[in-house]
Amino acid sequence: MKKTHFITPVIATLFLATSCASDNEQNETPSDKTDPIEGYSLIWQDEFNENEIDAANWNFETGDGTDYGLPIGWGNNEEQRYTDAPKNARIQKIDSLSVLAISALKEGAEYTASKLTTENKFEMRYGLMKVKAKMPQGKGLWPAIWMLGSNRPDIGWPGCGEIDIVEYLPSKPKEVSATLHFTNAEKKWEYLAEWIDLEDESVISDAFHTYTMDWTPESVRISIDDQLINEVFLSDGMKEFQRDFYLILNIAVGGNLGGEIDPNFTEGVLLIDYVRVYAKDNFDPEKAPLLDNDEETVGELIDSSLASNAIKTGFTDLGVVELVNWGLGGEPDFSAAETA
Repeated sequence: MKKTHFITPVIATLFLATSCASDNEQNETPSDKTDPIEGYSLIWQDEFNENEIDAANWNFETGDGTDYGLPIGWGNNEEQRYTDAPKNARIQKIDSLSVLAISALKEGAEYTASKLTTENKFEMRYGLMKVKAKMPQGKGLWPAIWMLGSNRPDIGWPGCGEIDIVEYLPSKPKEVSATLHFTNAEKKWEYLAEWIDLEDESVISDAFHTYTMDWTPESVRISIDDQLINEVFLSDGMKEFQRDFYLILNIAVGGNLGGEIDPNFTEGVLLIDYVRVYAKDNFDPEKAPLLDNDEETVGELIDSSLASNAIKTGFTDLGVVELVNWGLGGEPDFSAAETA
């Protein structure tokens, strides 16, 4: 490892622990044999070769979203409830491979799945990320390999920024997409998305593919098996992408993008062979810009006292209403009683 100056201390510690593995441990399965990338050094990886998911690398987000200040359905009208149960996320052996298996299941009238994140355990700013994955089958599923800005507790989405390395819909079996979400100069949500077909017209869920994000201060390039999906050039105003991000792996069911669920669906499995992150050698990035909530939050920030006094007792012109004042992190900091 040539440089780790842009990695947080918890990440540096994690890498040091990982790099101490013996040569035998590094060659247990074919997926361990990492080819060097000229000009880059491997700084973090998970090959999923242990018997259990490594708690030093991964967190689970569980429930229906309400525990995280979101509406039921994780803000996207999704149907699944996330769990940390082995039925939904586990290390699985497939022939010579040892992989992370994330399962979406229908159990009675309920759908369950898993969502894993590296929040506060691994965060990156610039570099290469490679994820080898096999997408699930099942109409209505919405698997994703994506990232959120690590400052999300300090600013609501999309001001924290989002990088969707890949989203896949089994209802579009030959297509994948990659997207960046951010707050634009007009304080509005903007996203830059591209959908592509594979050049060989194969069904994406039939095989493992390597998804690569190449992130520099100038651009984010995302590809599948070296075929470009999306390239976004970063303007000076896109400060979200000059800060640290963490990784997320999950399957949603239904929702705004997943769409109608196959009534005969029972299970779909997202398989992850490895995640590898590389830093460019001898690269010294500029210091990340300070967060400006006023500039980077969608809409205008107002004094909270204005909201609490906006509707007076006895005001009935709007009928029955509920006044909610939303805080910077997307969670309501108070809700006024209904008036009639």
